[in-house]
Amino acid sequence: MSPSTCELAVRLHEAVLQRDIQLAQELVEAGADVNAVVRLKPDAEGCSVLHTAIEAHCSLELLTWLLVTAEADADARDELGETALHHAARRGLLQHVQLLVRAGDGDVEATCRKGKTALHSAACSGQLAVAQWLAKEGTDVRASNLCGYTALHYAAGHGYLGLVQWLTSDMGVDMNARSLYAKTPMHHAAIAGRIEVLAWLLQQPGADKAARDDSGRDLVHLAAQSGKLPTLQWLATEAGFSLAVRNPKSGGTALHAAALAGQLDTVKWLADHPARCGRLLVALDKEGHTAADKAALKGHLGVLKHLAPRSSSSSSRTLLHSAASGGDLRSVRWLVEEAAADVGACRATDGCTALHLASTLAVAEYLVGAGAAITAVSSEATGCQTALETMCQAQAKAASNEGLRRFLAQQLALADPSLAASVFVRLPAEAMHDAIAAVACGRQQDARQHEAYKASELERVRAAQDLYVQAACALKRARVGGALKRARVGGASSF
Repeated sequence: MSPSTCELAVRLHEAVLQRDIQLAQELVEAGADVNAVVRLKPDAEGCSVLHTAIEAHCSLELLTWLLVTAEADADARDELGETALHHAARRGLLQHVQLLVRAGDGDVEATCRKGKTALHSAACSGQLAVAQWLAKEGTDVRASNLCGYTALHYAAGHGYLGLVQWLTSDMGVDMNARSLYAKTPMHHAAIAGRIEVLAWLLQQPGADKAARDDSGRDLVHLAAQSGKLPTLQWLATEAGFSLAVRNPKSGGTALHAAALAGQLDTVKWLADHPARCGRLLVALDKEGHTAADKAALKGHLGVLKHLAPRSSSSSSRTLLHSAASGGDLRSVRWLVEEAAADVGACRATDGCTALHLASTLAVAEYLVGAGAAITAVSSEATGCQTALETMCQAQAKAASNEGLRRFLAQQLALADPSLAASVFVRLPAEAMHDAIAAVACGRQQDARQHEAYKASELERVRAAQDLYVQAACALKRARVGGALKRARVGGASSF
């Protein structure tokens, strides 16, 4: 598009925004492209002049002229893949919708990049009259977008009861229809806190009240996780749902769901109610976590502060492990300094300390500074591993954390060079080489920074240097041994 043509297209959009039909006619006669996609603002989505006309609530006269005389394409797409019909349906401009379909031969089944039709757009904004007209024109009321959401999912999630009633009662849309993630319209209503819609749907014959999504969450869990406390209270007190029901996949309760999502008000209501307090606070999911563990794992400090004092007296050890694993320094610091968690406590299941599970450098540094033993090893069931070995094993299955690995290696070499030597040679080759290099680098930096070194520190530097040589030799022997083995297997006499 030449600059002059581009300028004409922009001016045409501006004329339409001003609803100036005469200027628009002059610009089209001068060569302005009515179907050109234009961005009127840098952060705006590009669109055709028909989209601009709809957004400006243009007159029917101007829209008719654009469609009939200027021959604007009614099915032209904006940068989101939506047609002008999507825009008109969303805004509830029924006459504009009718004109786009009848005068412009607009496609009522046209979908945007997300698979939404004009009916979906109407349902999102509660435009019942538009939805009814589109249905009469043959649009599929049961159609779903790429995520499996039907118009009923949208209407229920946005709280438009009239649309919900029309779609289910008059059009026969399945109220138990599942989206891509197995969510029903009732699930959407619970997530969004649409009590009126939820109440009506639950009263209908055939409503699946116990439906769960693909993560095993029912209405109670979804309301709790999304922090819709009034909806959760209504489900428990008016609709007869149990708050102690378990998620069959995770084993969690509504309190687990709320704590995991950091929904403090919901957590307070669930945890503090006399009839529910005990059993929900001590309930364990399939990972052996309480709701407080979930809060610690996700770094929801406010929720953690509320639940930790209400948990059992021994729970602070588990909570510190969870917080360290989650990598939230604030939660770790609060547990140690305010909740008196023992940084050296071992987890009963595997003998790991919180340092074994630390997932970030900041948490590891804090724990070591607070007295966590870098030389502590886990139980025999997990191979009697140090924190460095556990970290390397875990990071082999996830993104590497070079800073954490180097820190643990340096601290282990400082605390016990002989143990470090035996640990380093058990690490994967890359991790071993990185660890010994980190130790050597750290010792050299310390030597440069401190002119007057204590004798004990100098001995540690020499020990670290010896360690580097020993580990490097071990690595070389391992490589040579592997090469010899391969050569023998291949039948070669030399390599």
